[in-house]
This record gives sequence, structure tokens and C-alpha cells, in this order.
Amino acid sequence: MKTFTESVVEEATLQWLESLGFKPASGPSIAPGESMSERNDYGQVVLEDRLRQALYRLNPDLPAEAIEDAFRHVLRIDGPSQEVRNRVFHRMLVDGVTVEYARRDLSLIHISEPTRLLSISYAVFCLKKKKPSNNLRYSNISTTQPGITYNSS
Repeated sequence: MKTFTESVVEEATLQWLESLGFKPASGPSIAPGESMSERNDYGQVVLEDRLRQALYRLNPDLPAEAIEDAFRHVLRIDGPSQEVRNRVFHRMLVDGVTVEYARRDLSLIHISEPTRLLSISYAVFCLKKKKPSNNLRYSNISTTQPGITYNSS
């Protein structure tokens, strides 16, 4: 009976990822202290430069502030256990990261006076295209395959 070792599984996985367009790098070549090091120490599990480059490459139409916000979200995941944080990270990879950012071509305008009826108060506002402003826009930052674009509301 044939048994699988970790090295057999690792090699098959690396070949599969390479066939999908990924560029594998050996652990020792990117280890802390090496000339091609991509992390400060072994406790740094996310290769931050690669993550940042991928976010910019996958979301070329978004402003830098939105991409940097998504980058911070991915690096600062809260959760009571490592398992929960891993699941949150996985969801971010699959679904993307929702962030908000300034959209300079819309302004919020008030088109009616506030009305008070009993304990309810309301006013009507709408968005109008205009020259640069600082209104917010939400976007789902892509963290997956090239060609996936962002969704905005």
C-alpha cells in the first residue's frame, strides 16, 4: 500500500498552483534574513508586500485609500480563536473586503425641510453629480482571481 508523505502532497500542490499561474517560492529563499526575504520574522504569516500588490492589481479602478483600508482589514482580523479568524480570513478571500471611500463626483443635497409629525422627523436628501467632494462610497475589494472587479453600492 502506497502512503502519502507531506512532501508528496506539498509538491503536488505547488505544481497545481503553478499550473493556475501562481509563482511558487521556496520557504528558505524568502525566509527572514535572506537576500529575498519577504517577512521580518516567522511569526509574520501574511506576506504583506504580495498581498498589497495583489489588491492593487485586482482593483485598478479604486483609489489607494480604499485598497489600503482593505489591506488593514485583512491584517487585523478579530475573533475569539485562531479557527474563527481563519474562517473570517477565508471569507475575505472568497467574498472580498467591503470598504468605504470618498467619491469626489457626488454631493449630498437637501431637497426638503425636516418635518416633525409626532415623534417622527424626516428630511429628503438626494445625490447629485458635481465637482470634487468628500462623499463616501462603499466597495467590495476583490481578493481573488484577476479579472474580478469590485462591486459598489
